[in-house]
Amino acid sequence: MGNADRHLDVPEVAIQNEASLEVARIWIAEECQHVNVRIAIWEDPRAWGILLADFARHVSSAYAQQDGANHEEILIAIRDQFADELNGLGQDAMGIATA
Repeated sequence: MGNADRHLDVPEVAIQNEASLEVARIWIAEECQHVNVRIAIWEDPRAWGILLADFARHVSSAYAQQDGANHEEILIAIRDQFADELNGLGQDAMGIATA
């Protein structure tokens, strides 16, 4: 896999807007997630719930655009798996998180 395949592009609006900033970066390495998070951006951790919900909607839309899959069915599948993971039915987070 070449470097071009390993990195995602910065959205054009983020390049153009000097006030924009990256809030999270997630890499898969050695079969684990390695995460850098800018937690200082919000004092209230509930704001991350909004970000995660919006992110799930973006992922669902991307699947729908790419595969023609049903956006709402994908979103429900993501939500259900997310709930299972948070409720302890999945494994503990593996990898490293830094703030």
